[in-house]
Amino acid sequence: MLEISVERHDDYVLCRPAGELDAYTVAQFREALTELADESYVLVDLSDVPFMDSAGLGALIGGIRRARENDGDVARWPVTVLP
Repeated sequence: MLEISVERHDDYVLCRPAGELDAYTVAQFREALTELADESYVLVDLSDVPFMDSAGLGALIGGIRRARENDGDVARWPVTVLP
């Protein structure tokens, strides 16, 4: 199960999915990002996402593309580099 919270701040919107982000839950995540596509800046906090498959990654990339088409941007947090 995936839960998504959205918090609006002065300069950005924070989107916090919690749970596994995979082929079974991606539609909910994609819908949330689509609803936020008109925002100037969206920060996606993935700290409570223990697993994300290619469907989740595709939804994130699609959300970034839609936001940029509307002169906005999306960033993800935390940034983790694995060896």
